[in-house]
Amino acid sequence: MLYETLLNQEKTLNLLLEYEKKGINFHRLQREWWDVNRKSFNIWDGKFTQPVTRYYKVSVCTHCMNKLEEAKWSVPKNIEDNSDYPNFELVLLDYNSTDGLGDWVKSEMMKFIERGILVYYKMEGPTYFWAQHARNVTMKAASGKIVNLVDLNKCTNKGFASYINRVANQFPYKPVIFTIGGKNPRLRGRLGFFKHDFIRLGGYNEQFLGYSWDDRELMYRALKSKFTLACYGGKFHDFFKRKVPLERNLHPKLEDLGLTYKLSCLMGFMNLFEGRLIANEGKHWGKAKLVKNFKYEVQL
Repeated sequence: MLYETLLNQEKTLNLLLEYEKKGINFHRLQREWWDVNRKSFNIWDGKFTQPVTRYYKVSVCTHCMNKLEEAKWSVPKNIEDNSDYPNFELVLLDYNSTDGLGDWVKSEMMKFIERGILVYYKMEGPTYFWAQHARNVTMKAASGKIVNLVDLNKCTNKGFASYINRVANQFPYKPVIFTIGGKNPRLRGRLGFFKHDFIRLGGYNEQFLGYSWDDRELMYRALKSKFTLACYGGKFHDFFKRKVPLERNLHPKLEDLGLTYKLSCLMGFMNLFEGRLIANEGKHWGKAKLVKNFKYEVQL
């Protein structure tokens, strides 16, 4: 029903067609918006001036639907690469995979579940993948004070959780965005917040469907809400080199990724221009019924 609703919104589609007839390029619009607004944003200079006095629990949050080979690569690696930081968890949401993800977790990863390092959630029901919902569910299910999205085909590299905690200590009691990049954010499926700030922003916008732009739109809403942007550099980024094309598990109506990108971009900028900085207002977003670690039912 959700997919049908968005893609049949006549007003939005007509507006998109009108903009395209005028030759509006959404990638250019995004760049120009950033160039115009960046001087008004709070952007960390990368200098450490405060001692580490707090050791926040850091959650790396990832989700999977039928990408078992990527999970076999990134999940153990991300656990190992953050083993130096004692207050760390990796949250893995199984978005109703049918390729044996749960069996692999049971046979190979239970030792990490027993130690509290890995938390596995199984969600039954979805036939198709809905990225924005999956991201919201995973971040809401995490128990860390700091929650960091890391896409399944990405890894953090060594020392990430420790470094994020060090960055967080520079901004006590202030809202912060953690992401990759130097002077400019690159994101690449990487975005983190103090969890209470993520909740306050309304999470990822569940108006959006398909892939791309939802993380950037969340970052833009946070920057407009006076968050500080803390980019932590490319050394904490690596990715899975796929040998075969990715099966996206998307609804057939969402296979045109160019269309869904433009729709999301259009709706996102309309929200920004009109000052709507909180997503999913009045809705039960990130709603899910889960089974935690093969034992416990959890309602979000």
